[in-house]
Amino acid sequence: MAVVQFGPTVALTGYIRKTGTSTYDVYTSANPQTGKVVAPTYPTSEARGFLSYDTSSLPDTATVSAVRLYVDVYANSAGGSNPDDWVNGFYMGTWVSGTLDSSDWAGGSYAGVIDWSTNPADAWVAMASSANSLINLTGVTDVKVVDFSNFTAGNGDWYTAWNKTKTKLEVTYTIPAATRRIFVIS
Repeated sequence: MAVVQFGPTVALTGYIRKTGTSTYDVYTSANPQTGKVVAPTYPTSEARGFLSYDTSSLPDTATVSAVRLYVDVYANSAGGSNPDDWVNGFYMGTWVSGTLDSSDWAGGSYAGVIDWSTNPADAWVAMASSANSLINLTGVTDVKVVDFSNFTAGNGDWYTAWNKTKTKLEVTYTIPAATRRIFVIS
């Protein structure tokens, strides 16, 4: 069994804010508004955070047995009070091609969730076992963050901001015995 950690590909990391039904603002290192990945829900807009990891160094024959994401929360409120529950959901897959843009809004498959009210602000989040098959062994693995928090009137604006340079993807894997080579030196 091997465990490897990946740092984010900064050029493909950022967030997309949707205002209205079809207006999208894309923020990345090339078009920064903030130095953070955010997954907010506002009364009049919604944003989804995106992280990309180059996982191509994993062996092509690897069998992934566990996936975890390290999250370093930078800040958690823009005004008003906290939501009734503070929950982020994660989606994984490979759908960002070259540059983060508005077409990436809907990508990914459900991979897990964290309830921040019962976890520390900096935490390893174990992804669901379905995430194991979403790791791209030959390229980039993308992670989308969606805010699932519940709000009541008067909560005000809310966001979750992550330190994108400290966030890590951890993959645990094995290599099938049939592909291992044993060398005997005599």
